[in-house]
Amino acid sequence: MNRLALLGKGVLIGFAEIIPSVSGGTIALLTGIWAKIIANLARFGPDTMRMLGRREFARFWHEHNMEFLLLVLSGSLIGLFGLAQLVHLALEHQPDTLMALIFGIVLGSVPRLVRSLVSQGAIPLLPWLLTGALAGLLVGLIPPGALPASPVVMFASAMIASCAALLPGLSGAYILLLIGVYDEAVRAVAEIDFTMLTTLALGIGCGVFLFARVIRWLLSKQSTPIMALLVGLVIGSLWKVMPTGINLSEAWGLAASGAALPIGTCVLLMVLGAVCGFALSRRVDYGDANPA
Repeated sequence: MNRLALLGKGVLIGFAEIIPSVSGGTIALLTGIWAKIIANLARFGPDTMRMLGRREFARFWHEHNMEFLLLVLSGSLIGLFGLAQLVHLALEHQPDTLMALIFGIVLGSVPRLVRSLVSQGAIPLLPWLLTGALAGLLVGLIPPGALPASPVVMFASAMIASCAALLPGLSGAYILLLIGVYDEAVRAVAEIDFTMLTTLALGIGCGVFLFARVIRWLLSKQSTPIMALLVGLVIGSLWKVMPTGINLSEAWGLAASGAALPIGTCVLLMVLGAVCGFALSRRVDYGDANPA
């Protein structure tokens, strides 16, 4: 186990979860650790409580692969809290610069995601792939809502968002944006609001452990079609991270706050992102998708 690499992947997952339209599940999938995360999270249940009650801590640590989970979690928290303020400023002042880079990263991962599916038989999986892509497109058409940021609403929102965050192509931050509590969640992270963070953490914990078991069960029944559906979600969600403010009359330079991004700079950022995404996705292996 390369501990530093796992920590780094966790940082990328945490970074992705701050940004609406970007999924930490996508990053986990293209870095080759998504199925392993799901498999280990799904092991938590009644047996876990019995082990802890009998003080079988060594068995608990081994059977739940806690070193792996804690490394990924630690990296995610570093990415989440360490980069929250930076991402908040970037989304406020340079949103198209950030989105151009992210668009390239996701786009660069698509060839290897699809190639892995083709190696398992493309034609039978095509309907699943198209269904996932359509779902990714439709999710982005849902208009944002606005609910009061009460503890109950934040708990329920975090629970729903955590379920989405486990799925490649569905962004937990985007779900919070749709519900209308994204700004409050980012504020809580940036300002270290312990009361609100505790509420969010409880909601995320409940959603993750419950939904991970559902995903594991689905993968145990129809692993390859489900993976095709998830890859389709990644492809269908691409348009949500496409930069919208592009200056076609100017080639190079950084955009001023709130101004359109020059087309040359936009293309360069996309290419750089695509190279990074292609490199990150070298570990994709759907043969390990079934955790059973």
